[in-house]
Amino acid sequence: MIGKRQIAIFVSILYLSGCVSRPQIHSTSSGQEYGSLTQDEIALGRQINELIISKMAVYEHPVISEYVNKIGKNLAQFAKRQDLPYQFIILRDDRIYATSAPGGFVYITTGFISSLDNEAELAAILAHEIGELQFKDPRLSRLKRMMEKVVTGGAVVAPLFGTVGALALIGLVGTYALVDRGNNFEKRVIQADRVALQLLTEADEDPQGLVDLLYKCLRASPKQLAYLYDYYQSRPVTQARFEKLEQSFRSLDLEGRSFSVNRDRFIVATKPLRSP
Repeated sequence: MIGKRQIAIFVSILYLSGCVSRPQIHSTSSGQEYGSLTQDEIALGRQINELIISKMAVYEHPVISEYVNKIGKNLAQFAKRQDLPYQFIILRDDRIYATSAPGGFVYITTGFISSLDNEAELAAILAHEIGELQFKDPRLSRLKRMMEKVVTGGAVVAPLFGTVGALALIGLVGTYALVDRGNNFEKRVIQADRVALQLLTEADEDPQGLVDLLYKCLRASPKQLAYLYDYYQSRPVTQARFEKLEQSFRSLDLEGRSFSVNRDRFIVATKPLRSP
């Protein structure tokens, strides 16, 4: 797990290397363009992806991989940003974790998939991460410098944080949460929830799945919290976030629409994860 002391150590490393400066508030409207930012995002995302898969095993069961990718691609086709080559990668780890990296990379652990009840919840996780990727941010150059430090200092980072802990740290950097833990970061998480609800609705996945998922996270048992800890660092689940999500859900135009959580399909497709 990543503790406050460990985060402080890592921030200190970045400050000493000159990679962290005072956070500034910038517009993240998807309507704004920042020159070659998309290509920079993709290049940085590939660098981050190489780091991640060097630290963690990729789970490559063909049935589950195809299932997750099919859901992810279905959601991504409705995203505003079609300039990103969305990729959905399953990581072999018991921790409950998901994150995204610039350039369209979305990650979810086998532990997270195993903890879910149906397809609607799986789609909700992927939709939120796609939502996180919709925001262009001119601070990418600062993120690039920070990530270069993470890559070059990988030998130091891994022992400090462990596998998922290191990935969670990358998630913190990737969403600027490490240096921008204030209202701007919280607003971004809430905005990503709103985007996720729209993606789910347009992709014909039950948007109630995101509401149910956050509710389950809020009601997690102490044992479950141990597995969720790293996820909470970059995707905090609070009562305030849940209430905002409920408001956004109630504002959806669902008249005449019906959805299925597709539990049977989910159980069949993810059976290998629960088989001894």
